[in-house]
Amino acid sequence: MAKRDQMSLLLQTLDQTLEKGVDTMTDDEKFAAFKDQAINKNEQAYGKEVREQYGEDIVNASNEKFRKMSQAQVAQLTALQQKILDELKPLVGTTDFNTPEAKHLFKLHKQFLQLTWPSEQYSPKAHRGLAAMYVSDPRFSKYYEDGTGKKGAAETLNAIIRHYTR
Repeated sequence: MAKRDQMSLLLQTLDQTLEKGVDTMTDDEKFAAFKDQAINKNEQAYGKEVREQYGEDIVNASNEKFRKMSQAQVAQLTALQQKILDELKPLVGTTDFNTPEAKHLFKLHKQFLQLTWPSEQYSPKAHRGLAAMYVSDPRFSKYYEDGTGKKGAAETLNAIIRHYTR
């Protein structure tokens, strides 16, 4: 059902774009199309696993939360993603997680989840579950390795999250 709704929304946006032309779409319409495209890309890349882990309702609520974000909120989210990668990079390979840097990285990642997940979804257990996916799914591992330029980045982030969610 969710896939059908996404495709319907994507087709509706495409129809609107073709009708109006990209040049005549308002900035709000272009931004809505951008968010729909980002959701669709994420669904295609990770949707199956995330839906199995968290369920249809949670994932749909998370997508809806993203869909309702303002441009400023999406910019904040994008900056936060980059900050997580930047702060993870020097920590890759460390085993001492009782540092201000490791704790700050954990807080940034938690903040990211709280911005993207439905408010009732966040829990230390759910946070650990996502972190476990980072190391068990090569696509997640690749994201963190590519983002930091270092092998073992997903493993380090997972270990830090596990440390601060026990």
